[in-house]
Amino acid sequence: MDIPINWDLLKQLILDYGNKIIIAISVLFVARYLINIIKGSLEDFLKKSKTMPALRTLVVDLINFILWALTIALALNILGLRQISLAIGGSVAFLGIGMAKSVSSVTGDLISGVFLIIDDDFKIGAKVKTNGVSGIIESLDIRKTKIRDSDGNVYVIPNKKVDDNILIIEEYSDKTGDK
Repeated sequence: MDIPINWDLLKQLILDYGNKIIIAISVLFVARYLINIIKGSLEDFLKKSKTMPALRTLVVDLINFILWALTIALALNILGLRQISLAIGGSVAFLGIGMAKSVSSVTGDLISGVFLIIDDDFKIGAKVKTNGVSGIIESLDIRKTKIRDSDGNVYVIPNKKVDDNILIIEEYSDKTGDK
């Protein structure tokens, strides 16, 4: 049982898609080279800016994923597979929206932290009430505030939540015990 081969159709398909396949493969090779350069530069920048290793890895891997997804979407588009290309592009867009949302939360904590740190009334040792927690500020840094209640429980509250809610400073006591 021989299957007849339509050589004219096969030749036409090779002529029609051969160039597209070569261009798509070329795009993948060039992208690989450029993505490696971008990753290396980004890693160097994040090391110099003393970014935490875990965060550095997360950022580099995320950028790597996004660049490869866009590259594959471009290659599929070149091959004429536009719907798959659009689906990949849409997925990357949703990923970007999610990252922007999480970065906005971190940025809010940082900005609120700066304002809380420069606030003369909000210092370590102050007795405060915020977010349903009443206690003494045990530590304050750029991202979070630690408050110890009368039972000895320590609450770690993101600075944005402290800054956004009602804050009652009941009493201030410095380390010497002066009020």
